[in-house]
Amino acid sequence: MSGATAEVHRLISIGPSHFCEKARWALERAYIAFTEDKHAPGTHIPYTRGLPGGTSCPKLLVGKGPARVVIGKGSSEILEFADKKITKEEDRLYPSDPEQRQLVQSWVTKFDDQLGPHVRRFAYCYLMFVPSTYKLLTQGSSTPEKVVVWFMMPLLRRLIYRGLGCNKPGNKEKSLQVIDSMFKEVDDVLADGRPYICGSKFTAADLTFAALGGPMVAPPQSGTWSVPLDECPSELASAMKRLQVTPAGQVISELFPGCF
Repeated sequence: MSGATAEVHRLISIGPSHFCEKARWALERAYIAFTEDKHAPGTHIPYTRGLPGGTSCPKLLVGKGPARVVIGKGSSEILEFADKKITKEEDRLYPSDPEQRQLVQSWVTKFDDQLGPHVRRFAYCYLMFVPSTYKLLTQGSSTPEKVVVWFMMPLLRRLIYRGLGCNKPGNKEKSLQVIDSMFKEVDDVLADGRPYICGSKFTAADLTFAALGGPMVAPPQSGTWSVPLDECPSELASAMKRLQVTPAGQVISELFPGCF
């Protein structure tokens, strides 16, 4: 894989975000040295306001001063940036073959647009009102931010819950249906014995699936702290246990410690 770069890289992230986990994983995969500023949902806004791509996270700041470049349109833009830093073709996350690259990109887009948002909503439908909510939201945050969030928790819980549509009838069930469908699609392509989604090689499709589907499997090697399974509400825990033993779920567990 590529060697370390001398450029300064700063990742602005939301602590519990699986999209930020995806960006972090991509940078580590490419051996790009970076610092990370983790924030709780909401407290990240002062740090991302005015940057390209709105106030969402993750955002990667490359360099300093007037020459600084902001990669801020989403985790996949950071993934593509990181992949370009990998010099060995066999280690690249996006194949050079146009047809294979298009296949990988189609999976990445599907996971970004469907799996990621629905995993987030389904999980937060249950985790906004458990004893560990504060720890989940503030993981990696600075002490001052943790103090702010402590006093904001009653409001923050409601804002996140409503903002993700968790309060709307049927949304929780719809999200689980989408998650099940995505896992089933991966199960189906793995049924021919291939080790990875697009064949014999680990690609951006596998990284994206593992990162965005990870919260439903909770691999212990994840860089994001998850509420322990025995502390999760029973319906969430039941769905997680069911997905953990699927071929797709098992691949997620295997990828987290061993893809580097």
